[in-house]
Amino acid sequence: MRKIDYKFVAVVPSYEKRKSLENTIKRELMMSDFSKLKDSHDKSGYWYAKCESVHVDDVHERNELIISISFVARPFFIIDSDIKQDLWDELWYPDKYEQKLSFNVGYKKSIHIWNGYDKAISPIINFSGSTGSIRYLDQIFPLVKGRNEFFDFQLLKGVNDLELMGHGTFSFRLLGEVMM
Repeated sequence: MRKIDYKFVAVVPSYEKRKSLENTIKRELMMSDFSKLKDSHDKSGYWYAKCESVHVDDVHERNELIISISFVARPFFIIDSDIKQDLWDELWYPDKYEQKLSFNVGYKKSIHIWNGYDKAISPIINFSGSTGSIRYLDQIFPLVKGRNEFFDFQLLKGVNDLELMGHGTFSFRLLGEVMM
């Protein structure tokens, strides 16, 4: 696990409002379980984290609350392929790549999907047809219309060869983990 710390200063003239803000922050953060932690500094993804502690100092002379928040997070930063595919955003990663993730298939089609993340990933597959399947590493994964997820279907790091079978559109969404 990884520890992520934040420190904020809030200027609130009234002691009662400072106390109310302190209680609200503690209640909202400490009662939550693991969830997405989005940081405005890292716009391309999120951490999967849980609040570990909230410490508040009331500096009465300056009408300030100094708020220190600690989160415990999974060690990898999670990036969504829908964001990562845009090569022209304001962030630059040396491993950035562009690839097609939606395929129209009339019967059968062989494709390649690049996993540039730091670990194997389980893609989310949206399928528009009534029945279809994917052949990958000598296994066949049957698809239903709509959203499909398989925890035993993991794209390995690097190039992955897949065969799409069926009639319809196969759309892949990649949620990957990177070490930051």
